[in-house]
Amino acid sequence: MKRICALATVFAIAVMAQAFADETPVQGLYRYRLDNGLELFVLENHAVPLARVQITFRCGSITQTPDTAGLFHLYEHMLFKGNSRYATETAFSAAMTDLGVAEWNGGTSTEYVTYYFTVPSDKTDAGLEFWSYAMREPSFDPGELVIEQGVVSNEINGYLADPDRVYSAAMDHALFSRYPWRRDIGGNEAVIRKATVEALRSIQSTYYLPNNAALFVGGDVDPEAVFMMAKKWYGGWKAGADPWAAPAPPHPSPTDLRQINDEVLNLLFRHDTENPVTIERNYDAHPPLIMVDSGQIKQALLNVYMNARQAMGDSGSVLQTTIQADHSRDGVRLIVKDNGGGIKPETLNRVFDPFFTQRTGGTGLGLSITRRIIEHYDGQISLRSTPGDGVTVEIFFPALRHQS
Repeated sequence: MKRICALATVFAIAVMAQAFADETPVQGLYRYRLDNGLELFVLENHAVPLARVQITFRCGSITQTPDTAGLFHLYEHMLFKGNSRYATETAFSAAMTDLGVAEWNGGTSTEYVTYYFTVPSDKTDAGLEFWSYAMREPSFDPGELVIEQGVVSNEINGYLADPDRVYSAAMDHALFSRYPWRRDIGGNEAVIRKATVEALRSIQSTYYLPNNAALFVGGDVDPEAVFMMAKKWYGGWKAGADPWAAPAPPHPSPTDLRQINDEVLNLLFRHDTENPVTIERNYDAHPPLIMVDSGQIKQALLNVYMNARQAMGDSGSVLQTTIQADHSRDGVRLIVKDNGGGIKPETLNRVFDPFFTQRTGGTGLGLSITRRIIEHYDGQISLRSTPGDGVTVEIFFPALRHQS
């Protein structure tokens, strides 16, 4: 009997542990994660007896190719056309009426697609059930697809009569000339007209996954109760392969190198209270913009600063970082100088070689990758060092108008 009680206690503790929310910096906001990867955010506010239920997916125009431009927009429309529980658009709408839905909508953006409504708070559980069927088991009826192809095509053509839309599209093509379709939320009418149910199912199996989504519930609710509701209606939703596991092709855009540099410095050093590093910044007021993928440049700079941090040791660390216009080459340069032990001359000419490292556990790929990224944008990187006097890294990028 004692053993049974002990096992029951362990099981109860395990169940309770699953329900504990992660801390957030927002008062009243609780964050959970289901076993299938679905993130749940619950904001408790009892001002009025209402609850908003919203589910958002990490996809949108940024995940498009020329052959799929507009399909995420079309998918959003089709999700309101019926599912395994509510077979038709009429049944779908009637169910929302029965729930007392005050407002509802869906929206496609550059980096997310979202669906939401507001219900009386005593209908929160039913609201979560409603969206679970819509997200997991949409019907994609071929007849409804033909109708929505016409609706979305009319929307696209309507944009052509809006000067603001035309101007915005022209700016996107100028600024993001390599991948303009990643900014085109509405899409291409020719792609919409050729869309198939199979194409929508491909989006569903790739992006409409619990581990690629976040569920938001806010209002007159109890966070722990909402967590149990979410487990009931979404816990059986099977996770899939992470659609973001492979890096996306680079997406260059006009970029201020100061902003990227500051983000990397804050990431690495802002919370380093045990062995703080003194950062000395020296920035030009208006250095030239550069045309790069900011994510890739952050990776490159991260490698540079991690090497500097490891070279400087645990105390008295000073890192100088300078960003200035290079008028002789019509570009901008970043100079990073640490006060570590420096690099021996016989080693300096090998630091960019793949797999060369003098650090235990190192791969020797960091600076090799960094150089490849920088040179991809017509940039240059060089190192100079005197043993005992630290290392100076200089990185150059051509100004925006001169990059190929």
